[in-house]
This record gives sequence, C-alpha cells and structure tokens, in this order.
Amino acid sequence: MVIISSISGWLATTELAFGQVAELRRIDSLRTLYSRPVGPRHAELAIRLSDALLYSHVTQARDYALQGLALLKRFPNDTLHLIAINNLAGAYSTMGQTHRADSCFKVGVQLAKTQHNNDKLVRMLMNLALTYVDEGRNAEALPMMREALARAAGPEQDDIRPLIVNNLGMLYDNLGNYGQALSHYHRALREADRQNDQNVMGLAEGNIANIYSQLDNPQRAIQMLRKAAGHFMASNDPQSTNLCRLMIAGNYLDMNRPDSAQPLANWGLREARKTNMQTQLAMAHVLMARLCLVKRQALQAERHARQALALARQENEGMLAQSLMYLAKATSALGRKDVAIGQARDAVMAAFQAHNKNERREANTILAEVLEDAGQPAEALAVRKANEALSDSLYTAGFRDQFSYLQVTYETEKKEQRIAFLDRENELRKWQLRWLVAGLLLVVGLLAVVWALYRLKQRDARRIQRQKEQIERQSDQLTLLMRELHHRVKNNLQIVSSLLSLQSGRLTDQQARAAVREGQSRVEAMSMLHQRLYTNDDVTAINFSNYVTDLVENLMTTYGYRPDDFDLTLDITQQRLDTDTAIPLGLIINELITNSFKYAYRTVDRPALTVRLETIDPPILGAGRPAQLRLTVQDNGPGLPDGHPSLFRTEAMLVDMGTLPGEVTATVPPAIRSKTFGMQLVQSLTKQLRATCQFRSGNGLVFQLDMPFHFV
Repeated sequence: MVIISSISGWLATTELAFGQVAELRRIDSLRTLYSRPVGPRHAELAIRLSDALLYSHVTQARDYALQGLALLKRFPNDTLHLIAINNLAGAYSTMGQTHRADSCFKVGVQLAKTQHNNDKLVRMLMNLALTYVDEGRNAEALPMMREALARAAGPEQDDIRPLIVNNLGMLYDNLGNYGQALSHYHRALREADRQNDQNVMGLAEGNIANIYSQLDNPQRAIQMLRKAAGHFMASNDPQSTNLCRLMIAGNYLDMNRPDSAQPLANWGLREARKTNMQTQLAMAHVLMARLCLVKRQALQAERHARQALALARQENEGMLAQSLMYLAKATSALGRKDVAIGQARDAVMAAFQAHNKNERREANTILAEVLEDAGQPAEALAVRKANEALSDSLYTAGFRDQFSYLQVTYETEKKEQRIAFLDRENELRKWQLRWLVAGLLLVVGLLAVVWALYRLKQRDARRIQRQKEQIERQSDQLTLLMRELHHRVKNNLQIVSSLLSLQSGRLTDQQARAAVREGQSRVEAMSMLHQRLYTNDDVTAINFSNYVTDLVENLMTTYGYRPDDFDLTLDITQQRLDTDTAIPLGLIINELITNSFKYAYRTVDRPALTVRLETIDPPILGAGRPAQLRLTVQDNGPGLPDGHPSLFRTEAMLVDMGTLPGEVTATVPPAIRSKTFGMQLVQSLTKQLRATCQFRSGNGLVFQLDMPFHFV
C-alpha cells in the first residue's frame, strides 16, 4: 500500500498559500474593490483574491494569480511578484499540472534568492521538492527538502518547520530509508504538537499508518488514520479529511474487508469529483478498480483503472505505477494475458523510475500473479524471488525493532507529557480547591454578617413598628381629646349664646339690645366653627367654604333676608384652613357681613353680597416668602359717604394696616377708631393675622384683606 507517498505530497501543497481560507464576506469585499477601475492596488487585490480562493476555487485562484502577474508588469512590486508566483504554482499543483507547477516554483526560488527573502525561499524549496515527488523524482527532491530544512532553523520559521520535517520523512520513506523516515515522522509529530498544528499531526500519523500497512498490520494503520482524520477535521480541512477517508478504505481492502471499504471509497470519489482534485480522483479510481476486482467485475475494474491512468499521465506521474498495476490485473482477468504482462512490466518500470521501493515490491507481486495466470511459472518464480529479496531489504528484523522502538518511545513521551499535564492539572485543582474553601469561608462570614445585620434590621423594624403604633394610639387619643374639647367649647359657646339671647329679650334699650345681639352673633360664629371641627376627621383644619356658607345663611335668617330675594356670591378657592387662621378670619367676615345687613341695603331694591377668598402671589418675590391669602367682602350699598361718620359706613376713613407684617398704620383719627367695637375687633384680628386691610368704595363698600399664608 503506497498511496501515501502521493497523498502526503498533495496534503503538503495545501500549505502553499500564505494564510488560511478567507471568509466569503472578505472575498466578496475584495471582488467589489477589484471591480473598480484599474489602479496601482489592483495587482495586490488580484493576488489577495488568488490567495483566498486557493483552497476552495483553485481555477479562480489560478486566473487571479495570472491577472496579478499581468498587472505587476504595469505596477512592479517584488514582494507581490513572489507571492503571485507561489499562488500560481500552488494552483497548478493542486490541479495536478505538476510540470507547470515545477516551472513556477523554479522561478519563485530564483526570485526569492535574488530578493534575499529567506522565508519565501524556504517555502518555495519545499514546494518545488513536493512537485518533484508528484513527478516520481524522489532522489532529486531530497536535497531540496534538506536545504529547506536547513534554512528553516530560525524562530520565524517555527510554523513551517514541522511540515518540512514530515515531508523529509516522506522522501526517506519513498527512497527506502525507513529508519530516517520514522525518525522524521516522530520529530514532526513532536514539533507539530508543540505548535498545535493539526494538519501536520494528521500528515505524520497518516505516514506512520502507511508503514503499519506495509508491515501487514492494517488494523493498527486504520487506528492511526482515524486519528489523522480527527486532526484534519479539527483544522477544518475537508480535502485532507477526504484523503484520509480514501486511505482508510485502502486499508480495509488490505484487511480483505471490501464491504467496509465500499462506502468510504464511493464517498471519497464523490468528494474528489466535487472539488476536482486530480490526485484524489486518481486514488479513488484505483480503489474502485481494486473493489471491482475483489467482486470479480473485471470490466468495471478496467474502466476505473484506465481513468486513473489517464489522470496520472496528464501530469501526475506519482499515481502512474498504481494505475498500471491494477489495470494489468483487470486486463489479465479479462483474458488478455500478453497485454496484461506488458502493463505489469510497465508498472514495475514506473515504480523503479520513481525510486519507490514500496511500489516496486507491490508491482513485482502483481507481475508474478499475471505471469502465473499466463502460464509462465518459471518467470513468475524468478520475479517472486527477486521480490522476496527486495522485501527483506525493506523490512529487516532490525528495521522492525527500530520501528517498534521509535513508536514505543513516542508513545512513552506522549504518556509522560500526559502524566505531566495531569500533574499540573492536579496541582491547579488543589489550588482551586484551596481558593474555593477560602471563598466559601468568606461567603459564610459575609452571610453571618448579613444575617446579623438582618436581625438588627428586624429588631429596629419591630421597635419602629411599636413606636408607630404607640404614636398612632396617642394620635387617636389626642384627636379624641381635641374633638371632645371642640365639642365642649361649642356647647359652652352655645350656652353663652342662649344666655345672651335671654338677656337681650329683657332689655328695653334698643341700642343695648342690638349690642347684645351683635355679641350673640359673634359667639354663634365661633360656635359654628368649633362644631365643624369636632364633627370632622381632621380636628386641626376645617372646610372654610362650608363654614362661610353656613355663616352667611345664618346671618341672612337673623336679619330677615330670604335667599330668593338676595344675590349671594361665594367664591372660596382656598377650601381648607387651620384653626389659627379660620377663627379670626371667620369673625372678620361675621363683622363685615353684619355691617352690610345693618346699613347697606336700606335704599337698595335687590341686595347683593360677594365673599371671595383666594391665594395670590406675594408682593415681594424672594426665597422664603410665603404665599398671600386675599379676603374680599363687597356689598352693593352706598359705599363710603363724604358726610359725618356713623359707625363703619358714616366714617370717611381708609384703614391701612401696613405693608409688612407687624406694622399697623391708619388714616382714621384715633378718636374715630375707638368709637365702634366692630372696627376695633377688625383692627385687632387683622393685626393678629399679620395682615394688611383697606376699605374703599366701588359699586358699594369693598373690604380687602391680604395676609401671609402657609398651605395646610
């Protein structure tokens, strides 16, 4: 089984591009830029496109490389010229056109030497050597691969060195130096493992699998090939994976398990046709020819072998010996013995020219079988004896011991590396466990602190709840006491009002009786307010609108006015007032309305009264200035006359209680101010409220009071 030689050559050429496969979006972006008018960057774009498409669309990669070379004649660039040559050679190699790839790589080697570009020179030498391998020129390829390895000694070539070592091992394998081959394969495995190069690991394991196959251990070869396929799949390389698939199918045939080989061979042939990979196609047709021979389908075997031979003769001589071997077996099975003998001898010659001892051994075996079928036992025996000598030179006991030693050494190193890795993992886990324990202790400590804080918070919450309940109970008790207080004050005021009513009924002096009744109305005004306070839920404030409504209606009834005969306007926009404001303000309204009922409507056909309470902006804006509350009481009486005074209305006066709180000024002489109790009461209550007030005429008498006010 010597398919591995040409397989490894092709797999290695997949490393020709300087970079991995670009994503479709990047390719579309490059194509968009390339479609613009030709400029200095077009050569670079063409070469970058050829680089990106080399793995997926090799024909397009070749075309873009050729276009890039043509553009470089107009826009010279030595570095881009070298990359274009490399991409074009890689495309030809992938397409199986080895002679053209050979020519391109030779040009690339000369350019790299001229430019003193060691990195590109190393890659060019390796790829040129692989092209020689595809042409069966293993002896000529060996010094080139050695030179590439010698030039790849620097750290900048760490990525390519494992591949070169593997390819050098493949050359020693083809030339029959199996000790050197195995040493290089294992060295490639070690270096690729350090670099985590999945492709090279797959190549080296595939090459070792080939040796297992030649040592008549196909089961072990399949195990190695499966490992190689796993590496290729990890590197996202479907073409290399397909090659491993074909190799596994060949080993199944060596194990005489055609049923296991058939689906893999069919699958590999489909994938090779899809990608149009010439080497894979030739391999797949050889495998199909072998399967047909096992099933005694000689005609189909001949057809597949001839297709493989045609592909090999195009420019892929590496598969020439394999194609001729199985074509000879198929021809012999069809009864054309002489033709088959000639084809078998051609296969031996092709293997000899390729300096491939493995293929020579297999070709000699097939030649002996064909000679026996043709009735030439003497010649067949001579070929078998020569083949036995060749086999002895290939796989001596020393070689088998060396192979076993190297394999055991490598596996021992892998186990030691695994043990060292497990020791590091164990130590790391110990530290992780220590940190985990420390973290758990820290978490437990934090949880304890959080629990303690939570208990303290619960205790504080319970204490606050108890205090809140206590305050609510005290508030309820205080509210009950205040309600009881207002109730008793109302009752006492009601008693006083009743006493004043009884007393006024026994007086004969009209002025005294009027004075007592005025006092009674004042007492009733306060009584009504306290009644509203103890009947409301809030004992500190009242609905002032309802209070004023009840007060006016009560005075209208006292002075004999009916609602139908009276125009009453009540506009109380500030509904709620506290008791400290409501009591004096209610007494002022009582005095003013009483004055209007007594004096304003004697000569008026239809009495009218307006009471308005509203909030206004303060006269002096500034920080901390309270809002202003304005009380307006207006009747439609005669207003302020110019004649002699008579209580409020007969006094030509203007009272100004000051523009600032606490200041009281008046234009009325002191003798006039002290004559009426109502006037004195209004002045006193105005001062208590820290307000300003004034009287003026305007369609009747208008009283206006402005006071500072804080909202309830």
